[in-house]
Amino acid sequence: MKKSSVFKNIFQFLSVMILFTSAVILISSCNKEDEHEHSDEPPVITISSPVHNTEFDYTDTVFIKATIMHHTELHSHTLKLHHQETGDVFTLIDKHDHSKNVSIDTFFYPGFTSHAHFFIIVNVTDHDGLSASDTVFVHIGNH
Repeated sequence: MKKSSVFKNIFQFLSVMILFTSAVILISSCNKEDEHEHSDEPPVITISSPVHNTEFDYTDTVFIKATIMHHTELHSHTLKLHHQETGDVFTLIDKHDHSKNVSIDTFFYPGFTSHAHFFIIVNVTDHDGLSASDTVFVHIGNH
């Protein structure tokens, strides 16, 4: 057998192996699933404080406590105050997050000298785009 024919056979074998390996890598990368768990259910939000329709004096500190739970990773959550009379929205928290559970424990000081009504709104979105929202209404005034 000639040397050129041996090299030709080795070259053909290596070419086929490279082609086969490339095809396997390409096929396996196309079938790779996302690296996070998927969910058909939205996250669950519970605002434990304040309770709906609570009345505060304008000098009070309003403590806000909430929990967000999900069986897959979250993507982001926000806590906003919506002033009903003016339409102003104040963002207290806007966070990108990858945990499954979040605890919110914060406060705000109204500082108003007149009556005001606020919606305390917690929003959350997971990595699949499923979202949830919970809202509590509070009244702030001079008692």
